[in-house]
Amino acid sequence: MNRLSKGILFIFLITAFTMSTVGQTTYEERCDSVKTFFTTFDIAPDYFILTARFHEGVDLDTAIVTLDNLLSNQPRGDAYWMFSTMTLYLHGNANLPERLKKRIRELWRTYQPLPGRSEHEQVLYYTAFLLATENFDGMDHPAWFNGKSTEQNHAEAENFLLDWFTRTTEDGMEEFDSPTHTGFFLSAMLLLRDFAADQDMRTRAEIMLDWLLAEFAAKYRDGMYTGPHSLEFEYSVIRPRASAMTCIGALLFGDIELCYTGEQLLFAFSSYRPPDILRQIALENVRPHTIVQRRRSGKRYRNTSAPKYVYETTFLTPWYSLGSLNGGLIQPVNQHSWDVSWKAPIDRSTIFSLHPAASPELLAEFYPACEEEAWNTLASLYGRYPTFNKYIGGSPYEELFQHRNTLIAIYDIPDTDRYRLITTFFPHGLDATDADSTGPGWIFARSGKVFIAVFAVRPYQMVSEPAGTRFVSPFSRNGLIVQVASPPDVPTFEDFIKRVKASTVDTSAFARKTRLRYTTIFGDKLDFTYGGARKVNRKKIRFDPAFLVKSAVLDSKAGTGVLRVTFRKDMLILDMKNVRITRQP
Repeated sequence: MNRLSKGILFIFLITAFTMSTVGQTTYEERCDSVKTFFTTFDIAPDYFILTARFHEGVDLDTAIVTLDNLLSNQPRGDAYWMFSTMTLYLHGNANLPERLKKRIRELWRTYQPLPGRSEHEQVLYYTAFLLATENFDGMDHPAWFNGKSTEQNHAEAENFLLDWFTRTTEDGMEEFDSPTHTGFFLSAMLLLRDFAADQDMRTRAEIMLDWLLAEFAAKYRDGMYTGPHSLEFEYSVIRPRASAMTCIGALLFGDIELCYTGEQLLFAFSSYRPPDILRQIALENVRPHTIVQRRRSGKRYRNTSAPKYVYETTFLTPWYSLGSLNGGLIQPVNQHSWDVSWKAPIDRSTIFSLHPAASPELLAEFYPACEEEAWNTLASLYGRYPTFNKYIGGSPYEELFQHRNTLIAIYDIPDTDRYRLITTFFPHGLDATDADSTGPGWIFARSGKVFIAVFAVRPYQMVSEPAGTRFVSPFSRNGLIVQVASPPDVPTFEDFIKRVKASTVDTSAFARKTRLRYTTIFGDKLDFTYGGARKVNRKKIRFDPAFLVKSAVLDSKAGTGVLRVTFRKDMLILDMKNVRITRQP
């Protein structure tokens, strides 16, 4: 993502932290609040704010002047600009002056946007392109910026979207579970559902909407999109309720006070209504359960022998969520491999660790540019990427093993790596903390009814930061054990500490074989070797590649294009292959 695209992303999120006093209301009332907010918010040269004005017919004189000035500037932003202008063109159509519609069409003729290389950029690009070919009059060859005819452009966009629907629902998503980027996919699907000319395309878009929201609802807790994320940003990884998906969750589920982000407008303007089963899962599915998913790893231009798939495990209870990937590098800059997040009144309620890998060679795996160009470009755009104290980023030298509410993380960092250390983030505002020593040993934390213990395999030091405290352990071969619990499984924090200290940690084979063994406070014997087997009670644990998702509420076999969503006596069946949505009863 280039510097400008990051700026446009900020426009999507510019109001994400402004809280309302709406409280518990109906979905329709919350949609009305979103419309009201964006039509009364100080007008700015922002396509979403202008879309709200033109859709609702509010303050049109000022909106026309603002849009006129905005369109007078040279377009920038590629897919983001395309999607933003199509959203305005379609939703603001009734009140948009013809001369401004003509100006938008003229810019589409002269501006030459690129589809980008990331999944969300391409979905935005081809969604906007498909709808432009269906709604722009008089745009025939050679009027389109790429010199192709309307029919050619429409066919190209349609083929991409149909292939993406199939790929995503049969083989897994690449940019998955992102608190910051899932809103892009939802926005594109809403616009397709509401405006595509072909009914088949509209239905497919609605299936994809329900599918993405079902995955979100299953991991939703107290405004947070819990678990690991393929794409995350520094500001929201330490504040898990400060993302676009927090605001979308507030709109859809109504369990937290409403906050605002531009993507909500497409929900507010749409006749789409999320199935009630999704709200039930988000708010009422409180029995402890595990979700296991198969995802596609990031597209590589080099090192194509890397695993095609990554597996994701998330354990949820009423009070907390522990989620992790199985390890390795899937996205060098924005990857978030594991965390424990919990319900709490404090803003920062998450603990996670990472190895801050950063090198031209790792970047070049995922970017077509040469190593030096990739490094110079990405390091300048993401200033914290090359630093050791960043909060996000993937590492090829990290492997994770999760069994329910226990996680083992092992790192085997080569001596040639830039940073031979691991860091672990603990937020300020914890109710209690306690440590055996500066390692090896246990670090304990309590927040409300959630108890967390982190075992440091190697010595460490704690460094205070504005957002929290950072555990830094400067050893190439390193590891952590994370144990989480809450009542009624463990009644008190004091009892938790006693049980954890009485549990067995075996590091005898760590220096020689990079192997950790741990008997959990619930009696399960975990055995994990870096690059080797994962065992629970001596039984090898293998991820089942036959399933895209397997849990008590979500079930999808790879290759079928079908997701079954079940809760109590209700069922939602999403069938992309046969383009059918079935609700039972």
